[in-house]
Amino acid sequence: MPNITNIPSSRVEIVDSRTGLISREWYRFFLNLFQLTGGGSTDVTPAWGHLFLGWNEPAIDPVGESVSNTECFRRIAKSMGLTEPSLYDDDLTLLRDTLPGVDLDDLKANHHLRVPYPEDGRPWGDPKFPTRSGRVEFASDRLVEMGQPRLPSFVPPTEGPGSGLAERYPLQLMTSKRHLRFLNTGYSHLETHGGAEDGPFVELDEADAQSRGLADGDRARVYNDRGSLDLTVRISQRGRQGVVIVPWGWWAEHHRDGGVANSLTNDTLTDWGGGVAFYDTLVEVSKS
Repeated sequence: MPNITNIPSSRVEIVDSRTGLISREWYRFFLNLFQLTGGGSTDVTPAWGHLFLGWNEPAIDPVGESVSNTECFRRIAKSMGLTEPSLYDDDLTLLRDTLPGVDLDDLKANHHLRVPYPEDGRPWGDPKFPTRSGRVEFASDRLVEMGQPRLPSFVPPTEGPGSGLAERYPLQLMTSKRHLRFLNTGYSHLETHGGAEDGPFVELDEADAQSRGLADGDRARVYNDRGSLDLTVRISQRGRQGVVIVPWGWWAEHHRDGGVANSLTNDTLTDWGGGVAFYDTLVEVSKS
């Protein structure tokens, strides 16, 4: 199942000013969202908390001009005049190459199968690791080739304790999952899911709340230089002192001021995957 949780930062423009086209980050997000909500191709769903793969056939034929992610990529490759044969592999070929240890014919026939996994539950129990040495490598020349340190190292957050903004915004923001009735933004708009929750809120440690004159149920402003949110206060012990939690997954329409959690988050990119370093974010909280 495609992942739609990697929502681009609110400061990533939908249209790339250099090309006039939709930006890469938003293009990838909307394609994944489309695929999740019925893109039209056969889908292999990965295991979430168990050891089985599932096979899903399309519920309906593609509507209008809609196509699957992979078909979209094939058409883009053709329109660009690209000749690499693998760019035109059909979906089954892509699946067989991606899952070499899985019998796709069996999976398609039975709609589920147990993935290859050691019976005693030990990954790499051989022990053979996918490294050049075949061992766990604490010092890795491969990392150096990737432009990373040879040894694991600590990279201080751009926004965190001791940074230049900490005096003005002393609280570290986390945007965690907290909902009981919906998984992500794909369900929060449904009345049976999002409507059954109490709406967006901010969680604070009791000491942080008391020092700001806040009590459980108060309305508070969570803010930094990028934006602000008007939220209901919840006092809890889930986060330690100095940390506030604003659950993600709510749309702008669910907030009084039309903002979302990502109105606050830092858009600094991570050093490995190039994703957004959401938790490198400082905020302050005050009574509304």
